[in-house]
Amino acid sequence: MINRISHVGIVVEDLDQAIELWSGAFGLEVRQRMEVAVEGVRNALLAPPGAAEGSFFIELMEPVDKDDRTNAIARRLAAAGEGVYHLAVATEDVVASGDELAARGLQILELAPVVDGQAGRRVVHPKSANGVLIEILQERRETS
Repeated sequence: MINRISHVGIVVEDLDQAIELWSGAFGLEVRQRMEVAVEGVRNALLAPPGAAEGSFFIELMEPVDKDDRTNAIARRLAAAGEGVYHLAVATEDVVASGDELAARGLQILELAPVVDGQAGRRVVHPKSANGVLIEILQERRETS
């Protein structure tokens, strides 16, 4: 069901300061920065120098509006401060994997797709996974 661990998402108060820390102190490189409107966050993906595409990475996430309590990441930041938010795992079929985990008794939540054409996203509620939010992502399939 799970092909690999994709990344760890970390909620931060200030994205630029967090990038400075993770790149300066730990030597990670920013691979991508973006704003994800559907989630109301700005984020940066960081990886070790020379890491291959598709390797494990760190996702730093800052809520666009820290006062928006309808935003799960802003709520998490307000309630618990900075820290690990989720563990993301990659699978070949996010819908089938979510269904299988639900059949095993785990609480599964549906999330809106981040990009057009995405097969949807599912997460395992922290109450079902030892307090950890598990984000299930679908691996991109190469087309020829």
